[in-house]
Amino acid sequence: MSNQYTVTWTVDVEVMGDHKDAAQVVADLYFQERIAAGEHGSACSFTVAGSDNFPVEIDLADSL
Repeated sequence: MSNQYTVTWTVDVEVMGDHKDAAQVVADLYFQERIAAGEHGSACSFTVAGSDNFPVEIDLADSL
């Protein structure tokens, strides 16, 4: 029997722009090209919190 897990990876980044810009910069720096491009079925969903600690869900596939 398999178990389901949620795996979270956190990185701090400073960018000029909004939450989506921050997610895109991290994807471009640390992930495979298909993920950074927002390919459907890839791990291209991010939770991004600014200095206000308010989390925003970003899915790079939504921008395709």
